[in-house]
Amino acid sequence: MNEETGDVRTVERFLRRLASVPEMPMRVHLWSALADSEHPQIVLKAVEAVLAGLATKTTVARLGMMALARWMTEEQSMARKVLLPAAVAGQSTVVMTLLADDPPARLAEISALPIPSVNQDREVTLGERRAMARGQDRMILERLFIDPDHHVIRHLLINPRIREIDVLSIASRRPVSQAVLLEVFRQDRWIASKLVREALAQNPYCPVPVALALVMVLDEPGLRQVVAARAVHRLVRAAARALVRRQRRVDELEAVTIDQTQMSWIEDVLKHREDSEHGER
Repeated sequence: MNEETGDVRTVERFLRRLASVPEMPMRVHLWSALADSEHPQIVLKAVEAVLAGLATKTTVARLGMMALARWMTEEQSMARKVLLPAAVAGQSTVVMTLLADDPPARLAEISALPIPSVNQDREVTLGERRAMARGQDRMILERLFIDPDHHVIRHLLINPRIREIDVLSIASRRPVSQAVLLEVFRQDRWIASKLVREALAQNPYCPVPVALALVMVLDEPGLRQVVAARAVHRLVRAAARALVRRQRRVDELEAVTIDQTQMSWIEDVLKHREDSEHGER
């Protein structure tokens, strides 16, 4: 077995494991373990295999991409150390783009962000707001949606009383800190929502690597919304525009390709012919 065949088998084995684990943290750990144990070229091939799977809209590829993005944001220095040289050597433009460390299109001045008013009689401390975010009072919870502290937002996001519409208001908020949007991105419960993914991708305050990863898993209407959102980072809009063009080419190809029903019929005819020829012999 030559080296290239071994690399392919390693990537295939990794993708099977990625498909078999049921939870996002486990998939993130698999990416981390791959980067720790394998040559950067193999890690790059695994990333490119997931990106290729996105073109065919497989669920495994989408989940693998989201886990990859989580690993890249949680272990950013390691991801760049492992993948960037390999991507440059392999001239993998898409992977180099995913590793971009550009600041968001817009940056919030944290000290200028408003503190929610949850008590008319006195100023509530940060510790109290964090405790309130774990509470049951809907009126207080709704006031905390604009809290600039990402720990408060984290407590809100795991609060069972929070609904998707609430998370959308947080993901769509402007101005907002990168840390708050990262909290939304890291919550498995909410990042599974198509609407939440679209809201984050369109937010100009969203960290660029996160927005790029989300663009990779959006459908065409979502991509067109990103293209139309002129405030988002230029790399994010460019990626969305490229994916729209690719989808258009795929649609045009499918329009002139024999459909699956016709292909099955042709295969049956050919098989019948081969059986007949064997019978005549």
